[in-house]
Amino acid sequence: MAERDGAVDLRLYVDWDRSGDDRTVQQRVSYQALVKALNAGELSAVYAYSADRLYRGIGSIAPILDAWERSGRRPRTCARILDDELRIPAARGGLWDRQSILRLVDREAPDRLPRRGPSGRREEPATPAVLAKLLRCHCGRTLSPNRQKPHTPRSRVFVSYYCAAGHAARADHSRVYIGEARLLPWIVAEAERLRVPVEAVETAETNQAERDAIDAKRQRIVDAQIEGLIPKDDRDRRLAELERQRDRVDARTRVLEIPAAIDWTWPPETVSEVLRSMWAYVQLDEQLRPVSAEWLVPEWRAA
Repeated sequence: MAERDGAVDLRLYVDWDRSGDDRTVQQRVSYQALVKALNAGELSAVYAYSADRLYRGIGSIAPILDAWERSGRRPRTCARILDDELRIPAARGGLWDRQSILRLVDREAPDRLPRRGPSGRREEPATPAVLAKLLRCHCGRTLSPNRQKPHTPRSRVFVSYYCAAGHAARADHSRVYIGEARLLPWIVAEAERLRVPVEAVETAETNQAERDAIDAKRQRIVDAQIEGLIPKDDRDRRLAELERQRDRVDARTRVLEIPAAIDWTWPPETVSEVLRSMWAYVQLDEQLRPVSAEWLVPEWRAA
């Protein structure tokens, strides 16, 4: 872009994967050099890999975080404030959405987000149901939890799950609802199949080294594309593969944090977090009976 605009004396300031948090900003050596050059009047223009890279430099992050607080820390409400009221463009000049809001707040002010659960999402389950966000219908839809309040103080809360798509297409769904109590025996038996190898526990500290190596490869790929050594499509393909490798390392880390044994008397939200550390989802058949679990680390499931 700079060359197309006629710029000839280019300087690259690169701080890939370095947080802009006030506590660590001094580690961003290239960013500090950029600020120094700007203050000295040495630069006539600044180009960025993405518009959100400029937020911390031009001070635009403050109104975004203010909108985050005004929204009650609800991503979609925050997006409406930014788009309709403040008219602040998103990173690539478009409209804000849930993911772009969460990514920005996660990077700039992670303490303002709920703690990250085992699934990797920074949000609490909609209800404290043990199997929340885990059950996948045969149609591909994730079942929603439904808690029925007890009729008397001594009655137990009845938790069930339903497929929202089943209501609209009952001809393809012989069953729409399933009670949690009917699912738990299979869930308990499948959870007991977890077997973490001793060597995996002993080398858990190497996970960070693997992440660093993946990040270094990602930086080299980005640099190669910027220098015109590889096309953009090739860059995207390689970065996607590295992202899959990073997800696998993160999944392995989460599984290592699972307790040796699940205490099924724990609060439902705690058990749910543990289960979502083990599995991406539990597949159900046409009768909404569990048939398989998608393990995040398949080789750690005992046959």
